[in-house]
Amino acid sequence: MKRLTLTTLAFVVMLSACGKSGGSVLTYNVTFKTDDAAHRAQLVQGLENVVKRRMEARKIEGAVASVVPTGEAATLTISNLNDEATKNEVTDLLAEPFSFDLRTTTVTNQSSEPSLDDWEKTSITGEDLTWVEVLQDEASGHIGIELTFTEDGRQKLNAIMKEHNDETLGIFVRDFLVSKLKIDGNEIKEHIIISGVPNANIARIFADDVNVGILTSLSLQ
Repeated sequence: MKRLTLTTLAFVVMLSACGKSGGSVLTYNVTFKTDDAAHRAQLVQGLENVVKRRMEARKIEGAVASVVPTGEAATLTISNLNDEATKNEVTDLLAEPFSFDLRTTTVTNQSSEPSLDDWEKTSITGEDLTWVEVLQDEASGHIGIELTFTEDGRQKLNAIMKEHNDETLGIFVRDFLVSKLKIDGNEIKEHIIISGVPNANIARIFADDVNVGILTSLSLQ
């Protein structure tokens, strides 16, 4: 298990969709990329939360997002859209691609962070993650974020740890650095933990956004 120090969090909606619709309502079929029923239940609420946050960030006023489970899938409805321009903006918003990847750098400038060009992409992407979970120590109040990898992801990650020993590993979401750690060559058993998260709400926003990005897909009805 590795612990990373939180540097910044890029809270973004990780959704994919296509097409446009007429009227004041947009309706999407939601597909979950997990067989875990408990995770699907969390994704229903998580998807609704991230869509609402994303629309608020874009100052799309009045629109209402609702996700209703339908067996092993779900339906996302965006209602109360004022005009065609707003519908188009929401459709474009939900079509924005999501990316998650790990990168390495040898730059150790103490006075400033490495620039984006200083980081080299590895083979680890969102396909190598299974789930992101919020951790909270009730005794100390410390908050963490646990990233769980697939078996293939762990194998690739351990190979990276050996190849890039003494370098720095960074977690990137949509090209934003969210956390980093010094690589010491030790084996990753199953998880990486981001520590130093200011509060549980920030941790939940991040976990929802990443889980939605890697485990849901949308198609317009």
